[in-house]
Amino acid sequence: MSREKKQILVVFGGASPEYEVACDSAASLIDAIDREKFDVHCVGISKDGQWWLTKASTKEIADSISWLEHSENKRAVLSPDRGAKGLIIMEGNSWSLQHIDVIFPMVHGETGEDGELPALFELAGIPYVGSGVCSSACSMDKTVTMMFSDICGIKRPNYFCCTCSDFKKAPEKTTDDVISMFESCQEQVFPLFVKPASTGSSIGISKVFDRAQLFTALREASKFGGHIIVEENISGREMKVAVMGNDEPVTGDICEIFMSDGNINSYELKYKSNGSHKIIPAELPEDKVAEIKKAAVDIYKKLNCKGFSRVDFFLRDDGELYFNEINTIPGFSRKSIFSLMFNSIGISYEEIVDELITLALVAEK
Repeated sequence: MSREKKQILVVFGGASPEYEVACDSAASLIDAIDREKFDVHCVGISKDGQWWLTKASTKEIADSISWLEHSENKRAVLSPDRGAKGLIIMEGNSWSLQHIDVIFPMVHGETGEDGELPALFELAGIPYVGSGVCSSACSMDKTVTMMFSDICGIKRPNYFCCTCSDFKKAPEKTTDDVISMFESCQEQVFPLFVKPASTGSSIGISKVFDRAQLFTALREASKFGGHIIVEENISGREMKVAVMGNDEPVTGDICEIFMSDGNINSYELKYKSNGSHKIIPAELPEDKVAEIKKAAVDIYKKLNCKGFSRVDFFLRDDGELYFNEINTIPGFSRKSIFSLMFNSIGISYEEIVDELITLALVAEK
C-alpha cells in the first residue's frame, strides 16, 4: 500500500430489511473510488450483524450473497478507542490493526442510517461520509421529520402516530382512534397510508381504503417496532430532490416519479419491477423548481444534515407542496435516483463519490 494514499473503509450491508439494496449501492461506490487517492478496505455486515473484512469483487458484493462465501473473509470490528483509529482484524488467535482515515457507510435503514453506525464512528474518532448521530436518527423517524417540516413552515400530510406497543395492547381501540382523528381534520378519511415510522425503501407501507384494511396494515407495521405513522393521501405528483454538501448544500435536478395502474411506490416497484418511471428534470415552472429546491435545503439544514440526502415531496394538484420524508443514506448505485439527479446537471458518479469523501474529511460533525 502507498503511504501517500488515505485509507478508506467502505461499510456495507447491515442487519436491516434494506440489506440487498445496500449491497447493490456499495458495489457501485467501491468501483468509483479513486485508487490514485485511496486504498480501499471493505467490511460487509451480514443480515445477522456479523462484520467481515472482505476482498470479494464488486460483482460478488452486488448480488448480496456471494461475498459472504469468499475464502479470504476475516472477522473485523471497528475499534471504539480513539487512539487506535482503525479496524481490528482477527485471524485465529491473533489480531492486527488497520489504520483508517475516513469511512463511507452504505447501510440503508435501521442499524446504519438511523444513527447507530455514526455513533460508532464518533466513538472511534474517524471522519465519515454522511450525517451525524442526531441528524440521522431524527431523519430516520418520520414522526420527528414531520416536526421539522412544521419548523420550516412547509406543509405536511395530516398524520396519526402511535407506538407498536400501543397497537398491540389495544388494536381495536387504536384503529378506531386513527379513524376518529382523520374524521376530525378532513372531509374524507380514506385512503390512508400506514407506515413503520423508521424504515426506508417503502418497506412495510400499505395503502388502505377501509377499516378492515387499516387494522391489517397497522398489525403489519407493528412488526417493525418503534412508532407507526398513518398519513392522509395527498393527491398529486411525487417529487424528489438530491442534496449534497455541509454548510452550503447544493441540489441536483428534481426528479418526478410516475406510477402505473395506481400503484404505490413500494419496495418491489422500486427495485424489482418496472412499475414506475422517472423524469429528470421534472417538468415544472421555474418558480416551482426554486420553491421545491429551497424547501429541500431548508429541511436538510434544519436537521443539520451533512454529506448527502434525498428529500421527497408531494406536489398537490392545486400547486401546494407537501413534505414526505428525508433519506440520509439514499439508494446510491449509478442508476439510483440520487445519482441521476446530479448526473443531470453534469456531475458524474465518480465526481459525486469524490466530493462526498472530501466533505467527510472537512466536516465538523
